[in-house]
Amino acid sequence: MVLDLRTIYVVTSITITLLGVLHSSAYFVGRFGRWQLSWGAGNILIGMGTFCIALRDFVPSFISIDVGNIVTWIGYMLMLTAVRAFAGRPMTNTAILLPIVLGALVFAFALNGGDSTSGRVIFGSLICCAVDVVIAREGWLIARRDGLRSAWILFGLYLTTALLYAARAFLAGVGEIGGERLFDDGSSHTLMAMLAVLIVVLRNMAVMLMAAERSHRQVTLMATTDPLTGALNRVGLSRSYAAMRGTVTALLIDMDHFKAVNDMHGHAAGDRLLCTLVEALRATSPPNSVITRMGGDEFVLLLEECSIDQAANLAAGIRDEFAVAVRGSDFPVNVTLSIGISRQSSSDELDRLLQNADAALYKAKRQGRNCVEFYQENAIAA
Repeated sequence: MVLDLRTIYVVTSITITLLGVLHSSAYFVGRFGRWQLSWGAGNILIGMGTFCIALRDFVPSFISIDVGNIVTWIGYMLMLTAVRAFAGRPMTNTAILLPIVLGALVFAFALNGGDSTSGRVIFGSLICCAVDVVIAREGWLIARRDGLRSAWILFGLYLTTALLYAARAFLAGVGEIGGERLFDDGSSHTLMAMLAVLIVVLRNMAVMLMAAERSHRQVTLMATTDPLTGALNRVGLSRSYAAMRGTVTALLIDMDHFKAVNDMHGHAAGDRLLCTLVEALRATSPPNSVITRMGGDEFVLLLEECSIDQAANLAAGIRDEFAVAVRGSDFPVNVTLSIGISRQSSSDELDRLLQNADAALYKAKRQGRNCVEFYQENAIAA
């Protein structure tokens, strides 16, 4: 059985509406942000608008033409606001309402006649093409900035629909589609409508994949990151070490007399010092280094293929950077660092590397603190 164009419009409207209801329901579960509600509402409005258009010749033209096109346009704009919100680039009220109002005015007054079918098809296709290009660009930005692979799917799908809308506008312009009786158009319009049903489903799936991928990353981040300093925790350290190759150098860093700082000046001052130390580590360490908070005031820095001299220079740089930060932040005390360094092959156990670094750190503490020691016979003075 070959579906006619009107039937495809009805199927499309039902499909989009149901997808909208599902997305809106997902928002009320509480796992997603308000963008999910905007996306769901956009789908519902597009489904309702498409259904109104499908009733052409059965209901007054005000409903099938004006209401159908305007409601569809509002839904399209809501989907754009949803993607922008997901990307962390929310639109202003003016940026949302102005295109909606202008588009509605054109549909309601400039293209409301029965002989304006081709004009409505051209205008509607062009503005939807423009929105799809913008959403495709947002997908590209999300994929590049956040590394979400599913965003590339969204980018590809919206770029495809933008091209389809451009082709639809062109066909309407040359008179191939968009005659006075919309649903008497030929096979080209029917084929595009069938593709639209498939792509609508895929676009919604892509959005859900993006949301799921981001949620997974957030959960992983929470499981592997220290919430106070933003450094990795022990779980994150183990995963990072497993991916390292060659010789690995560990710098075990401990604040001197940190407990006294907490006792005398409160935990807020201690927390500031911990964050300041992580900032100093990030400012002085190579880009591929692994910064981890082991617990309390103890941190470890892992480096690949780092020589003894490089490790010594880096440890000195960390101590200097931290000292400058402490002096410049009006801390009530002058806190110093003790650092123990060890090296081994990445094929050896992480625990062994940390135990050796801890032995070197213990030696630095016995030497009077505020110094650097290696896990070797000869100590390197700070």
